[in-house]
Parts: sequence; C-alpha cells; structure tokens
Amino acid sequence: MPRFPRSARILAFIIVASVPFIPDLQPPVERDLDLDIELVRAAEVRYRGITGTFDELTQAYALTAYDDAELLEWEAQPNPQNPETETLVTGHYRVSGVRAEADTILRAQALRASVDDRLSVTWQLSTLSSVQVTPADDFARDALTTLRNTI
Repeated sequence: MPRFPRSARILAFIIVASVPFIPDLQPPVERDLDLDIELVRAAEVRYRGITGTFDELTQAYALTAYDDAELLEWEAQPNPQNPETETLVTGHYRVSGVRAEADTILRAQALRASVDDRLSVTWQLSTLSSVQVTPADDFARDALTTLRNTI
C-alpha cells in the first residue's frame, strides 16, 4: 500500500471531516408571480352574505379611507419564510390624504395618517393545500376591519 505524505493525509482528513458541514444547495424557488397576483385579486372574500374579491376589497378600502385613491400596480414576491408555498402580493395606490369623514378608531387613524402619498396593502397567498389569502400587514387588517364595520 502506498504511503502518502503526512500533509496529504491531513488535507484528506480535513476535506472528509468538513463534508457534513457543506450546506445543501437548493435551486431557487420558481413561482409564477403573475399567476399569484391574479389568484389574490380573484379570490373571494365573504362576510355576512356579501361576496366580493380581494381586488374589490382592497380598492374599496383605498377609496373609503383615503382621498383620491388611484391604483398604481400590483406586485408579488415569494414570502421569505415559506417561498415554496407562499407569496406576498401588494396593491400600491396613490393617495392624497386620509378621508376626514372616515369613521375609525384611534389606532386605525394613526395607521392611516402614517401614509404620505403611496398606500401599500399586502396580502399573503398560501397555496399549500388550498388557495388561502390572509392579511400580511396592518393595512390589510384595517381593510378587513373596515369591511366588517361597513356591513
């Protein structure tokens, strides 16, 4: 059996010992973000017999809570916590201020006042076992609260 120099044996030992510590390289997650946007926009929201879409809910919230609300765009990105099964979908609106006549609680007034001229409402889309849309930020939660208080 051939004898390897001591330095070669040490190097081989280090390489073999470090193999378990090499991170598992996973391919980047490929999601169809345009499809995810359409899934959120078309998903139904129901409350007390009233049915609408999350697109309509988001737009109604922007028009109810803010002056001169105008849709700019919808964008999506994989959720950093669960990129394989969840997407964060955000509707961006240009607004000119908070509606003075909007009937809200103090916490919602402070949240709405924090918007300068661009409102971003983010929904979380989960496609693990079924399509499910949930609020991902305080503005989405305020949109649902506004729906409940309006009906």
